[in-house]
Amino acid sequence: MVTYEELIQLEYDFDDVDCEITRQQYKLSTNLYTKRNTLTSAIPHFWALVLEQAPTDIDQFITPSDSKLIAECLTGIEVTRPEIIDPAGSPRTVHIKFTFSENEWFEDKVLEKTFYFRRASDTWSGLVSEPVKINWKKGKDLTKGLTDAAYNLWQKKEKLHLNGINGVNGTNGAAKKLPEETTLERKLEIAGEESTSFFTFFSFRKKKGEEVEDVKMDESAFEEQDLEVCPHGGEVAMVIADDIWPNAIKYFTTAQEDDDDDDDEFEGFEDMEDSDEDERVDIRSLVQGKRKDKASSVSPVGIEAPPLKTRKT
Repeated sequence: MVTYEELIQLEYDFDDVDCEITRQQYKLSTNLYTKRNTLTSAIPHFWALVLEQAPTDIDQFITPSDSKLIAECLTGIEVTRPEIIDPAGSPRTVHIKFTFSENEWFEDKVLEKTFYFRRASDTWSGLVSEPVKINWKKGKDLTKGLTDAAYNLWQKKEKLHLNGINGVNGTNGAAKKLPEETTLERKLEIAGEESTSFFTFFSFRKKKGEEVEDVKMDESAFEEQDLEVCPHGGEVAMVIADDIWPNAIKYFTTAQEDDDDDDDEFEGFEDMEDSDEDERVDIRSLVQGKRKDKASSVSPVGIEAPPLKTRKT
């Protein structure tokens, strides 16, 4: 008679095989990604064009203001797996790094975030992470204070935990709400149902209500959290790591082919600076606007243009 435990164990065995495949694939492709980085660093707007072709799992979270920042300032994306050879870690743990040129929105040249793959005692598994500070310039915060508020609350709880304080008590012994918690609540209420910036991604914590075991980070970072600024953060991270990163060239060449197909649509494009702030910037139009000679076999990004209709299906 087959037992439930046998089925679960078999599922774990399949999972072990998947992890080993990830390890081997990472090992075999590392040099190729290094070569790709070298080649694509010479292509203006490469990663911006890649994100322009991103699936809806990413695209739906990019606001018009985000699109303008990405089009003008994103210079690189890199995904690594810091626990790939760590026996106590997981090959599914990913570190995602975005690099930017000098810009009007924030001081940072690099925004990076690690998503740790962990299992819980109730069989849940998934990604957990710490909020990341974004140093927004005055009046330029695309998240309307959400990333700052989420980071400040996490920092406060981290400090209390390190001091051995599990909570703040009122006069009646009941748990008292932290000022940072109240601030974040208010900002979430103001945001309401409106689409928030893609950059709230950097505030993602653990999914609500999951107890994570064997986390190599301070446990206070993964307490139950009702005030999740970016509940979709884990899913976005997985799409970037498992789709956008490995398939970047495919997305880029698709953008180039679409650009050739849609030349007439962007005939009147002159200067992206004049675009309507309320409309999402079409990143392909940024490249199209730089095209000097449409009859040339060299694309506007300075590489040999791909022949049409040759991408793999």
